[in-house]
Amino acid sequence: MTSADSRPLVVLVGPPGAGKSTVGSALAKRLAAPYQDLDEHIVAAAGSSIPQIFESHGEPHFRQLEAEALVLALTANGGVLALGGGAPIPERNRAALAEYAERGGTIVFLDLNVDVAVKRLGSSNTNRPLLAGDTRARFRALAEERRSAYESVATVTIDTSRLTPHQIAERIAQHVAARESDSRS
Repeated sequence: MTSADSRPLVVLVGPPGAGKSTVGSALAKRLAAPYQDLDEHIVAAAGSSIPQIFESHGEPHFRQLEAEALVLALTANGGVLALGGGAPIPERNRAALAEYAERGGTIVFLDLNVDVAVKRLGSSNTNRPLLAGDTRARFRALAEERRSAYESVATVTIDTSRLTPHQIAERIAQHVAARESDSRS
């Protein structure tokens, strides 16, 4: 895998706290590939933090920026790409992810249970506007609302609740290696 590839090798999706950024970094190192976080692309394009975008322009504006960044990342980005928790929710984003998967891309749904998520997220979510307030209740509602979208785009699902980021990265790397081996056969 080189950074000259025309699409990500792996896209990570899942709720907040699933470990998309941490696993993404570990996986990129394991695969000797670049790592990109879609939220970082959005922040760079907007010149504002995600909480500032939500506060100043609202969630619909953020989702528009997210959709634009996703299309670019799926066509011009190599390596490992971590999406924000809400990225697979809009239909246009699911369609873009489905097209990516049809072209042989791997989309991994990093799942986890509520107790583990709350422990990982803590009680202060100043950088996660949609989890402000009662983290447990907000996470549970978001996870239930979004589960079908995550499952519909995923080509692989991994429960991260009892695994370390390195164990998860190793499982994904093994899956990628097996897929590449199958495509060469």
